[in-house]
Amino acid sequence: MTHGSSALHLSAFGLSDQTVVITGGTRGVGRGIAQRFVQAGGVQVLVNNAGGSPAADAATASPRFHAAIIDLNLTAALHCAQRARKSMTAVSGVGRIINIASTAGTRPAPRVAAYGAAKAGLLSLTRSLAVEWAPGIRVNAIVPGAVRTEQAATHVP
Repeated sequence: MTHGSSALHLSAFGLSDQTVVITGGTRGVGRGIAQRFVQAGGVQVLVNNAGGSPAADAATASPRFHAAIIDLNLTAALHCAQRARKSMTAVSGVGRIINIASTAGTRPAPRVAAYGAAKAGLLSLTRSLAVEWAPGIRVNAIVPGAVRTEQAATHVP
């Protein structure tokens, strides 16, 4: 794989002979790619990276908005983990699931109440699956701080 002019070498991560799925969305192209990898078998690593939320006032955002944010940031990760688990248990060795959480799930953040609640739920889901699916599948979460992305400017001044 390449990104710009630099190559990504999976061997540097001890993953040279493994299939890695990185989610990028719960619908559209990202979901389709993730489903095809799972259907193809051989998935040993799943990174639940899909997520996000526009800033919204908790008092006035619609129930549909809140449900969509929770679906994207929590429910989709569970569904992807369930699908990947089937493939991981069919392959010898240990599978790995990495959930990308957020500091919004560990402390209050204004204008992202549903997102913070979903990411807190993702942290709880991670702990539950880690216990339930051990030792065959390792489940961990990463809680990154602020990351410079295209969307960062909408949340951080």
